[in-house]
Parts: sequence; C-alpha cells; structure tokens
Amino acid sequence: DQTYTDWECIIVNDGSPDNTEEVAKKWVEKDPRFKYLYKENGGLSSARNAGIEIAEGEWIQFLDSDDKIEKEKFTISSKYFSAFDIIFSEYSLIINDKISETFKNQFVDYKIDFESIILNWDLNYTIPIHCALIKNEQLPRFNNNLRAKEDLVFWIQYFLKTPKYFIINKQYAIYRINETSMTRNIDHMHENELKAYNYIFQELITKDHLKYNFLIHKIIHQQNKIKDLVKINSRNQNQYLILKNSKRYKIGNKIASILLFFFNKK
Repeated sequence: DQTYTDWECIIVNDGSPDNTEEVAKKWVEKDPRFKYLYKENGGLSSARNAGIEIAEGEWIQFLDSDDKIEKEKFTISSKYFSAFDIIFSEYSLIINDKISETFKNQFVDYKIDFESIILNWDLNYTIPIHCALIKNEQLPRFNNNLRAKEDLVFWIQYFLKTPKYFIINKQYAIYRINETSMTRNIDHMHENELKAYNYIFQELITKDHLKYNFLIHKIIHQQNKIKDLVKINSRNQNQYLILKNSKRYKIGNKIASILLFFFNKK
C-alpha cells in the first residue's frame, strides 16, 4: 500500500515450515511487483543476502516479518534520493502488541558514523534495519556466520565508507518487541553475541582506543541486560543474585567503571 508505486518486493522464504509459500505465491499472482524466493534455512543474514542478489532496484528496503513501514515512507524518502546514500526515518515501538507512548528515537540525537556506532550501540541507541532506505550499490553483505547482532555488524561495515545520510524526523517504521521471547535460549543468545563482538573487535576495529572503549561498553551493556532480564521475568531473580554477588561480576563492574571514566576524561 505504498503511495510510491515504482517498487519490487522480494519475499525470501528461508525454509519456513509455515504457510509462507502459499501466501507469497498468491501475492506473486496478484501483483507482478512481487517476487518469491525459496531457499534452505541459513539464518537471517543468509536470507537478506539472497534477496539482495536478485534485487533490481536502485534502493533497498529491508523488512522482517514482524515489522512494518508506513505507506508514505518511500514517497517521503524519495525526495532525498539525489543527494544522499541512505535515508533514515524515525520509528515507533510496539511492545507486546502495544505502542509505547514514552519511547524516544535516541539515534536522531547523535552523529551517525563508524565511531559513534562502536561506542553507542545498545548503550545509547540502536537503529532497526527497516528505518533505512539504502542505495543498492553501497550495500555490504551480511555475515552469514553470525546469528546475533547482524544489524550492528552491518552498520559498522556500512559506515566504514562514510556515506552521506539524512534523517527524516517522523516515524515511518514500526518495530515490534515481544518481551517473553527475550528470556528464551539465553545461553545460546549470549554465545552468538560474543561471537559477533569478537568478529567486530578482531576484524573491524583497528584503533586501540576504540577497541578498549568497545569492550568496556559491552561489559556494561551485558550487566544492564542481566538486570533487564530480571525485570522481565522474576524466575531469573536467583540467577541474577548469584551473578551480581559473584567475584567476577564485582571485579568486572569495578574495572568497567574505572576505565569508562578514564576514557571519557580523554
């Protein structure tokens, strides 16, 4: 239902066991702008890369199955196509099927570049991938080996090239969060996050001061996430208390606080 009509929609079925194929083929028959691609399950990054490979458009809009975009997003964004490499819009947040009335788009308050993403991601802002319309020729590929923090790695790689960006100060993207899913497979999630962080540290960050700051910020973020999980699900209370009272947690918290103070003073 986009008001801008010159688009194609590529539906990538990443081995889904539901009725995705049936629904997708109905849209393909109904509207020639739709394309359908089936592939064996390879994860989010693999699915996105498969879509990029067959995309014919000059600009790319990612959209995961749970998220939405407003019908004016392409029309408004197209006004800036000639001057920029990427156009962001703000986004609204839906938590457990309810729109958050207190949510604020924090990324609009920051300069968005390589260093800012390294130092502020998760602590001060994140940018859902569907907030952006991105020139196809500028796109890096997603890392197929990662199962967490795919967007973070993507944005770091993308902003290595210092693209010109513009932010539309209106919410044209809708991002959904289901809090009950955040407590599932916690160990698996943390394992994949650490794999992503290690890749960023080893392969993407070259300056020592950024390496140190990145590590410290991630320590703080992980501690904050433990606290958030406790708020979401009281069954984690014992686990949190054990972690908080452990020597490792206390030492790590102290080191993080001291180093963060030191680097901020610089």
